[in-house]
This record gives sequence, structure tokens and C-alpha cells, in this order.
Amino acid sequence: MSPGGNYPSRPKFYVGRKVAIVLALLSNYLSDPKGALNEERATPTVPSLSPADTPLTPGETISQLVGYASPWIDLSSPDPAVYDLSRQVLELEVSYAAFCGLGNVVVPGPKLQYGNTYGDGVAQYAFAIQEALAVSNYTQILVQLPMMYHPDQDGKDVAGSLSPFARPEYVEEGSKSKHDFLGFL
Repeated sequence: MSPGGNYPSRPKFYVGRKVAIVLALLSNYLSDPKGALNEERATPTVPSLSPADTPLTPGETISQLVGYASPWIDLSSPDPAVYDLSRQVLELEVSYAAFCGLGNVVVPGPKLQYGNTYGDGVAQYAFAIQEALAVSNYTQILVQLPMMYHPDQDGKDVAGSLSPFARPEYVEEGSKSKHDFLGFL
């Protein structure tokens, strides 16, 4: 193969279409004036993956590949709507990867800092990973963690990230989230 040849790329989900759908769901949810702050209102359901979302299909060599979950999800968000949509996207991607026979999926690590709070979302992040493991018995989930914590880099979001859509009442400076994500209260 020549130096400028066609090298195989890593399997990935097409970010453009799915992030546009999820952002539209979140925008419609947050713009509803009668229920934007209603805790009992269910968040919208993310539609299942279609062939337009990914080129990944079951095959003989698929178990030799490593998949990457969408980098724009925010599994440690203090906003319950952002967290729930992110969790749904992760579960859809991991279950589809398991269906295709993918052995490993890399998931971006938790965002540690929101305002003055540090590390509050790690427990709900771990819960989302546990739920993703439950939908895929034979797929390993690899969590991508930085070697060092850089507060300046923690807030850098990728294009289409759900993090900036966290509502201010959940990301107030120094406040604790009053929402029980795990259902224990």
C-alpha cells in the first residue's frame, strides 16, 4: 500500500445526524413553557439507530475492531434532561455495537467540574456505565480517562456537545443537584 493509500478508519457513529436529532429533542423539551421545570415530566425517547447513523454491520472481522461512543454525550451532567438523553444514546450505541459483534467500545470519561462543584457527577456516570454493561453481555467498555486533571481542559466541549445545554438552575455556582438520578431517595 502506498504512503498516501486508503487506510481503514475506526468504526464510528455518524455524529451529524444523531446529534442533530438529540439536540432537537432537547431543544423541544426545554422550550416547552408549561413543563421545562417539571421534574415529573419524562424526557423524550431517543429513536433507535438506523443505517443512516452508522456504517457498522455484523461481519466476520467486526470483533477485531474497537468502537468509540459519541464524544458529545454528557453522562455526568447535573441537568437530568441532558443526563437522560446522554444515557439513552450510550445504551443505543453499546447495544448496537454488541449486536454487530464489536468486542470493545471506548467511552469518554466523566466531566468533573460544573461551576464550583467537583466530581459530583461521577456516581451517575458509573450508573450509566453499569446500565450500558447490562445491555451488552459480551462487549467490554473502556473508559477514556485523562492522565492528569486540567481544570482548563475539562470545560472544552466537542462540537455538538450536550454539556452547554445544562440548565442554569442545575449548574449554579457551588450548588448541589437536588435531583436523584439513581432513584434511591
